[in-house]
Amino acid sequence: MRRRGKDQWRDTHGAQVVRARAISTAADQTTVKTLVLTRSDFPAGWKPVTDSAAAPDNSFEDLTGITHDYTAKKESTEFEKGDQMVDTSAAIVRPGENLGDDAAMLRSPLFAKNLEAVWRETLKQEIPNGSVESVPHTPLQVTKYGQYSIGHRLVTRFRAEGFGADAYFDVVWLAKGR
Repeated sequence: MRRRGKDQWRDTHGAQVVRARAISTAADQTTVKTLVLTRSDFPAGWKPVTDSAAAPDNSFEDLTGITHDYTAKKESTEFEKGDQMVDTSAAIVRPGENLGDDAAMLRSPLFAKNLEAVWRETLKQEIPNGSVESVPHTPLQVTKYGQYSIGHRLVTRFRAEGFGADAYFDVVWLAKGR
């Protein structure tokens, strides 16, 4: 005998049988919009960037080689204050996707090297007359959330037009089941 619970069935022996939920792409589109930063998330002084020559977006697939069946994706506007810039993106994948493969890839040394290479190339495109001196990678401590929380930090030292500067590039991935 099975008893119905919220979004699942439980038999009388305690084994759980999961019932597939209906997926609402429209609801996912609404949800994903709430996951990216908007103007109201920033204190005074932060402004949206309207420059169409913004950095090229390197998607999860470009960086890892792992593809997913997404029900919703959203990129935020870029925001800046002085020499600081922030943007966010979010995606919702269809249930059944193997997020364990993602976590293994994001924690691998190969991914760290690939992230460094993509960041170097991005800087070359953005600063054609500049030179990247170093791009050391370090893990970034991130508060635990959902199935995994993984962070990377690249501290880039570069020179352009006779000036040296450091740029911090933080990337954080969070995964939580439906």
